[in-house]
Amino acid sequence: MRTKTGKRQSVKATHSVQPIFNLVLGWALLVPTLFFVARGTFSFDRVQSNNLLEYDAGTIMETGAWSIYYRGEQMLMYLVVCLLIWPVLPSIFKEIARPRNYWLILLPIWGGLSMIWSQDPMKTLLNIIPMFLLTCFGTYLTVRLSPERQVEFFLFAGVVTLAANYLLVIFYPSAGIAQFDGKGAWQGLFVHKNQCGIVMTYMLIPAFCVPPSTLLKRLGLVVYVIADLFIIVMTQSRTGWLTASCCLVFLTMAKLSWKFAWKEKVLIAVCVLAIVLLISLLCFAYMSELAILLGKDATLTGRTNIWATLWPVLGKRPYVGYGYSAFWLGMRGESATLNLAFTNLANAENAVMQMWLELGGVGVVIMCAGILISCKHVWWSALHRPSNYTLWCSANVFLTVLALVDGDKIMFPNTIEWALYVASFISLSTNARNPKGQKVAARFGLDEVRPTYQLG
Repeated sequence: MRTKTGKRQSVKATHSVQPIFNLVLGWALLVPTLFFVARGTFSFDRVQSNNLLEYDAGTIMETGAWSIYYRGEQMLMYLVVCLLIWPVLPSIFKEIARPRNYWLILLPIWGGLSMIWSQDPMKTLLNIIPMFLLTCFGTYLTVRLSPERQVEFFLFAGVVTLAANYLLVIFYPSAGIAQFDGKGAWQGLFVHKNQCGIVMTYMLIPAFCVPPSTLLKRLGLVVYVIADLFIIVMTQSRTGWLTASCCLVFLTMAKLSWKFAWKEKVLIAVCVLAIVLLISLLCFAYMSELAILLGKDATLTGRTNIWATLWPVLGKRPYVGYGYSAFWLGMRGESATLNLAFTNLANAENAVMQMWLELGGVGVVIMCAGILISCKHVWWSALHRPSNYTLWCSANVFLTVLALVDGDKIMFPNTIEWALYVASFISLSTNARNPKGQKVAARFGLDEVRPTYQLG
């Protein structure tokens, strides 16, 4: 803004004053975000499947999946997404088309091309369209929201998700608590305890990336972190426990590294990588003992048996796979043989194998190349320009790396994880492409960007 004398006057942007939940945009974004947080399937919509009989029949994710109600729910959510992204669609396409983001968008494009050789082309089509919209939604977050707003919004979404989890557990336990094994595992808004544990770990990150301005806000963040961690513990999901533990270690180490010079950061990083490698080798060598220690059997609840059975199937289409979202077809196609050995199996329980089954070795290479590039951007940001915002993005990328080994899926339809990975990839690549520290506030429609959230 210019004064009457013509001098430039710095004006604090409106977003720095108004909290995200006071804005119409914040509530409009919350609707599809909660849908993606629950991975497109709410526990209260599938409560009739939350029992031993239906769970054993493998229908907890499929009951009513193609009903008029479910289709209408999904169409409504993506209609909201389309209405949100439409005003800035040219900016979204421009951002996606930047050379630095090629490895990101190449994976959905390869998934779309897989319709040509898919076992079920129609199923591939019906899943790849939402995937493209989800990719646009992740890009929209970086185009429409400032760095500060992105972190604030996901903290807001985390609070709402956390409240919904507790409400369902307390007042609607037939939906909020898993009933299939009698162990009382919490699942809240989700249809499986593992999903709850993993996604609530993502929702935990913003609390460590919002600088509290008052004692009351600091106290609120502490309560939020404790409540979130309690949910993760009560899921009884070992995957959720390990994911949350690794994420907390990453966040702590990242924040501590801010106090060191870049040469010291390099030395610390080398030591940490050596320790991680050693621990990984020990875990691999004593996998059975560790599984038993965590309350699992030596086969990791049958996962090692599944992986051994998948190798011959992978060898039949090693390069292109069986089509995006088109391998697990029950008693049709190649999955029929596996379903004879494992009742109603619908997941490889490994992100790399899942991608290999659907998009072949080419898809795995594209996925790994994109993750490696994002890791390089994380490293650059940590060395040269660490901030609360890049910490949030880096933690999202870190959880994506963990998905390669924790049984989660990458580029799965209707998942908030993919949207967060897209937003983090684009933001970190933008940060790395501004080596001289040029301000990027204009790109986000701001008068200024707070240093704690800055990209440039």
